Amino acid sequence: MILRSAQLCILCAALTIGAAAAEKPAAQLRSGIDLQYVDRSVRPQADFYRYVNGRWLDSVQIPADEERITPSAQLNDVIRTRLRDLVEQAARSSDAAQRKLADFYASYLDESAVQKLGLQPLARDLAAIEAIADRAQLCAAFNELGQIWVRTPFTTSVLNDPDRPSEYALFLYQSGLGLPARDYYLDDSPQFKDARRAYVTYIATLLGLAGDANAQQTAASIMELETRLAKVHWSARASRDAGKTNNRVAIAQLRDVTDKIDWRSLLQGFGLGGRIDTVIIGQTSYFVGLGELLHDVRLTTWKSYLRYQLLAAYAPYLGREFVDADFALRGTALRGIKENAPRSRRALELIDETMGEVLGSMYVARYFPPANKARLQEMANNVVAALGERIEAAAWLSPPGKRAALESCTRRK
Repeated sequence: MILRSAQLCILCAALTIGAAAAEKPAAQLRSGIDLQYVDRSVRPQADFYRYVNGRWLDSVQIPADEERITPSAQLNDVIRTRLRDLVEQAARSSDAAQRKLADFYASYLDESAVQKLGLQPLARDLAAIEAIADRAQLCAAFNELGQIWVRTPFTTSVLNDPDRPSEYALFLYQSGLGLPARDYYLDDSPQFKDARRAYVTYIATLLGLAGDANAQQTAASIMELETRLAKVHWSARASRDAGKTNNRVAIAQLRDVTDKIDWRSLLQGFGLGGRIDTVIIGQTSYFVGLGELLHDVRLTTWKSYLRYQLLAAYAPYLGREFVDADFALRGTALRGIKENAPRSRRALELIDETMGEVLGSMYVARYFPPANKARLQEMANNVVAALGERIEAAAWLSPPGKRAALESCTRRK
């Protein structure tokens, strides 16, 4: 979030370092196209992409801790350096929010303390999962764990109501798969088979680290459960169909969708009473299938599944063994990255996700003074003006069409 926004700030300042650089006379700021990587041995009409980027493609090396590299990587390096300096300086700030941010960063970097804590931070949630005694409590656990970012068989979103855009609605969607998509479970192509093997190893590793003496057997049962979930998942294409996924159901009639889900337990904790009387179910047949699985699959398997999903959600923030196992799957096996990013960088990324507004305001105050904002606005104005000239010159547009297009440009300015 901050990285993308800050890239615009740096581009506007022409990669000048520090706010003072932005105070240089305007004549020293230059815009244009960087030609140093153009491969003139390639005919542009034959392969324009290679012509423009050829020398860069031939010379660049992908860092061991990156999945890919692009020209914007240089901007990211500058931004990360700046962000780390801001966070470290925040420790000396009198502002409570900045001190909180600095304390958060320092606690993440204290790997020895994290290692010493072990699974203690998850003890209460692990005990709650172990105490589940029936399907109603299982459905309640789906809700409770989902609120602390643990993957469960369903997810919720509050979005604009598709039929009444000025109002909000609660949406229920399919979820629950630890691999990126249903094809990873159902497609027998070699890359998906490899991913499945790596995933089962990952599940067993996390469970073993948590003390499961039968981790391999438990991992196999969890994989079987997730595969059955994948079989009732809608495809990505079907899930993008706005008409098919707009299924409004009255809360009082959710049992008409399936009576094998304890809907009251599933939705408890949202504070819906008297506030809304309908929800929108994205994939109705999925929830029918989920209801069948809630009754067909043993409660002990569901509890193992939730125990694993809790460990997986927090593995990147636990001890070294959990971090390494998580990276072995999600970094190397699924994305081909050779090395994990430095801990300081992972700390910054977590701050970006959880306290981004505080860090963003610090960044803007330091590195995006009014002069930079004015120059960025000037760039936007130039783009709008150039587009207006093209609209005026478009012979295929009628006069009313030109007026409408120009008005649209003015509104977006």
